[in-house]
Amino acid sequence: MPFRVRACVVCEQARPEVLGKWTLLGFFGLAPTIRVAIANFQLPVTLCFGFMSEEFAGRITANVRVVASSGPIGGVSPPVQADIPATRPLTMLFLHFQGVAPGPGRYTVVLTVNGEDVFETSFLLENPDQSLRARFGQAVQ
Repeated sequence: MPFRVRACVVCEQARPEVLGKWTLLGFFGLAPTIRVAIANFQLPVTLCFGFMSEEFAGRITANVRVVASSGPIGGVSPPVQADIPATRPLTMLFLHFQGVAPGPGRYTVVLTVNGEDVFETSFLLENPDQSLRARFGQAVQ
C-alpha cells in the first residue's frame, strides 16, 4: 500500500506529547492556502511540515525538499526513519526544513518516501507588510 497524504499542515515546530498527541508551535495553517511572513530573506527560515496520511504500515525513510520558481532551495531536511504499525488508521509525519529562501513568492514542498516523490503542495512566503495587507486590507501601515 503506498503512502498517501491527505493534508499538510505548516508550522514552526511540532512537539510530541503523551497518548499520541502533538503540540504545534507557530501554526500557519493548511497548505496550499497559507501565507508565511518572513522578516528577513537573508536569514534561514525554519518550517515544519506535518503530513497526514491514510492507513499505512511498514518501514519508511522520508524527507522533504522545498522548491522555489527558480529551482530547489539549498537547505537541511534530515531524513526521518519510522516503523509504522498496521494498527494505526492514520499516520502523522512531521519533517523540518531549514534553508534560505531567495525572496517572496510561491514555493513547493515535496515529500519523498522511500526514494519516491509521493506528495507535493505549495505555500506562499511574503514580507510581513505584504502578508498583513493581504489579510487585513490596505489600512495596515
